[in-house]
Amino acid sequence: MGSFDLTDEQWILIEDLFPLRRRMGRPPRSDRQMFNGMLWVVQSGSSWRTLPEVYGPWQTVYHRFNLWRKTGLWDNIISRLTHAETESALITAALGTSLGHAVQSASPSPQSTDIAATEHLKTGTDNK
Repeated sequence: MGSFDLTDEQWILIEDLFPLRRRMGRPPRSDRQMFNGMLWVVQSGSSWRTLPEVYGPWQTVYHRFNLWRKTGLWDNIISRLTHAETESALITAALGTSLGHAVQSASPSPQSTDIAATEHLKTGTDNK
């Protein structure tokens, strides 16, 4: 478990917020693994591309973060952790001060040196 990862007790507080998984196709990455990756980006202040491999591909974590933000799940998680016991409140305090950074990091920079890769993530197509 990394230094930014949720404890088992913290995970129990939010795990019911995540949608149930379909049984068909390839199993998706763990919601907990994805959330811990998001925490790593938010709390470390690093870019998505420098996310350690233990959290999965940065593109997957980035995509899931954007999806959760757009659907309101991210806000629900933050709200749930905000109202939790002291241990979970510590992580929320760190998130509260870094949430703006996470949102900014989730948006591609206009100075990005890899615009084709960014477009590929948005559209699912190659711009070669």
